[in-house]
Amino acid sequence: MSNNITGNPSPWMYYVSKATTGLWLRLFGVRFVGDKNLPKSGPAIIAANHIHSLDPFAIGQSFRRPLYFMTKKELFVNPISKWFFRSGNGFSVDRQKADLSAIKTSLRILAAGEFLVIFPSGHRGANDSRGGAGYLANKAHVPVIPVGIAQHGRRFTLIFGDPISPLATADATTHRVQEAMDALRVQAESN
Repeated sequence: MSNNITGNPSPWMYYVSKATTGLWLRLFGVRFVGDKNLPKSGPAIIAANHIHSLDPFAIGQSFRRPLYFMTKKELFVNPISKWFFRSGNGFSVDRQKADLSAIKTSLRILAAGEFLVIFPSGHRGANDSRGGAGYLANKAHVPVIPVGIAQHGRRFTLIFGDPISPLATADATTHRVQEAMDALRVQAESN
């Protein structure tokens, strides 16, 4: 059985992974702020700053519906990690170029009415946006939900902002999303 959007070889594994990481994250402590305002249906891009390898799992815990994750291609080299990330609704992106395959997969996910999670900086610890969120939002005509993530010891805080509708240009959307993510990250760091 395969997920027709990303080629997920084991759709049930997404839920097993979510349950397992959910227990683990509860031990660390995860606090969600603003998650009650998240849309329950329709497509959207979830754009977050990236501080830890657990960020995608923490974001996944805040949604009941499945999420799809744009994931760096380096995680798909090893057959075991490739299976794991594909089973978690991940698909690879080459961060060194405009990856047309990743763009097409992203647009198919959004056209199917699903949520796409991306980390616009492309790297943990970076705070600059590469433009993917703005480009995809404008191309697919979907909102972007900015997320600020901070870690306090072992505890994570995620703050979800109000959805941002695409602006006149992809660059304007990218700039607005980056501003919102920066403000939410600062807010999360102070909580």
